[in-house]
Amino acid sequence: MAKNNNIRRLNDKHNVGNKSGWVLIATFAVWVFLLLDMIFVAHNSMFIIIAVSVGTWLVGLSIMRPGQFAANVQQNGFWKALLGNGTNQGRRRRRR
Repeated sequence: MAKNNNIRRLNDKHNVGNKSGWVLIATFAVWVFLLLDMIFVAHNSMFIIIAVSVGTWLVGLSIMRPGQFAANVQQNGFWKALLGNGTNQGRRRRRR
């Protein structure tokens, strides 16, 4: 019987995606957009600019779940965890 390597299982460890790097990049992009809008278009006061900046970063970091990110960094390394392709299969030997 031929083995099908394209089967996606629900409990497969490769399905667990780490999106923390993308959330960090998206948070930065939204923050830059809001900052430029507040400075050049709306001409807001410094207090509002700081409050919106802090709020944007707090929402982005809470979505990123930094505790889970730190655990992933400890397992896989910083760059693999940040880029999202880190799995726990890299440092373990497979047993067959």
